[in-house]
Amino acid sequence: MVPSASFLERQLAAGVFQPLDKSKLPNWKNLDPEVLKLVAKHDPDNKYAIPYLWATTGIGYNIDKVKAVLGKDAPLDSWDLVMKPENLEKLKSCGVSFLDAPEEIFATVLNYLGKDPNSTKADDYTGPATDLLLKLRPNIRYFHSSQYINDLANGDICVAIGWAGGRMAGG
Repeated sequence: MVPSASFLERQLAAGVFQPLDKSKLPNWKNLDPEVLKLVAKHDPDNKYAIPYLWATTGIGYNIDKVKAVLGKDAPLDSWDLVMKPENLEKLKSCGVSFLDAPEEIFATVLNYLGKDPNSTKADDYTGPATDLLLKLRPNIRYFHSSQYINDLANGDICVAIGWAGGRMAGG
C-alpha cells in the first residue's frame, strides 16, 4: 500500500496498519534521516510508514505529439509546458491528465509560482495558486492517479503530471 501523506494520516487514525517490523528491513539504516523526519510529521516515530518514490512528481509526455501541437521549441524542460494556460489550451487537443492528488498538484503550483510548496498559509492556496489552477482546469481531460500510465503509453493522452515510478513504467 502506498498512500499519500494525507491518506496516511486518515488510515493511521482508522487503524488500518500494523507497525513495521524494522528487523526485517535491513536497509532501514540507509534511509535519509531528513526524509524520515518529513514522514514522521504524518507517522510519529516512523512506526507504520516508509518513504517510497519520495519527491518524484513530474511531467510525462509524448515528445512527438507535444512538438506537433506546440512546435519544435516546446518547453520540454520546464513546468511552463503544463503551467502556462496558453500551452495547456493547445495541448488539450491531444489530451492532458493531472494527478488526482490535490496536495501534490498544489505543491507543484506553489513551487512554480515561487512559493514554498509545503506552505501552511491559507493565502498561498486561495490566491494565485487557485487562480492558476482555475485557468488550467478547462484544458485537463481528467484527474486520476494511475490511468495516465496506460493512456500516455497508448497515445490516448500526450501529457501527464504523475508520479515518476508509474510514468516511467508506462513508457
